Amino acid sequence: MIFLCISLDFYYLCTPNSGFNALNNNIMAKMKGAIVVDTERCKGCQLCIIACPQKVIALANKVNLHGYPYVEAVNEEACVGCASCGIVCPDGCITVYRKKVVE
Repeated sequence: MIFLCISLDFYYLCTPNSGFNALNNNIMAKMKGAIVVDTERCKGCQLCIIACPQKVIALANKVNLHGYPYVEAVNEEACVGCASCGIVCPDGCITVYRKKVVE
């Protein structure tokens, strides 16, 4: 049986006989994130920029077909997939993907 143990920065795969200590079994998985912004729906409210703890998102110097400036991922490798940006987006423009990276 394998459990998903959640810490502040990492997700660990733990087995019961390891005492839920993933470091003892060298079974540690870190989550990596990626975001996709629907730029045509984005109105540039910047709530996602404020909500992002890793400063992945910034306002683009361009506008969409509706004349709104939109946000884009500028520091993609720093994304941890926390989904704070997608949660606060009032128009549902941001999709967050998570991938498990085994170190």
